[in-house]
Amino acid sequence: MFSTPEWLQDALLWALGAAVVAIMIYRQLRRRQLTLRRLAALPLVVAVLAFIVDPDMVDRLHQSLDLMVFGVGVLLAVATGIARAFTMDVSIVDDVAFAQGNRRTVILWCLTFALRIGEFVTAHYIGAEEGVGEAMLFFATTLTSQSCTLAWRGAVALRSTRNDAMEFVE
Repeated sequence: MFSTPEWLQDALLWALGAAVVAIMIYRQLRRRQLTLRRLAALPLVVAVLAFIVDPDMVDRLHQSLDLMVFGVGVLLAVATGIARAFTMDVSIVDDVAFAQGNRRTVILWCLTFALRIGEFVTAHYIGAEEGVGEAMLFFATTLTSQSCTLAWRGAVALRSTRNDAMEFVE
């Protein structure tokens, strides 16, 4: 039987990941409605795929150094996700919240990738093991924190709009 070389499998996986990220960033630059499905679907799928694609990840995270690096990655992912959410414009139209990214959102995505690459290089330098699963969980975590922050901003904007309407009626 024909077997695919491991390097080709890895290259295809990284290419697929890059395509998903590019499409996702492009979509964030368009005005889109904030719904639970839109905010939660991609992070959930990526998190589940992380465990499927990299089943050895759980074993790697039993080492304290690897777990520490993973924890730093989670903190970086949450911080960059929150920061990106605050670069996005949130608007209310007919009691529906919308979000749209801009140039600053793209710049922060580039910073997010640079921080993740820096974390990967540092982990390798200090002897911590990392695989594609940790990178995928980083991506899922940063998307989740961005989504949660956008949901909160949308709810605050919606509440503010409703309060302004009530004051106008009185």
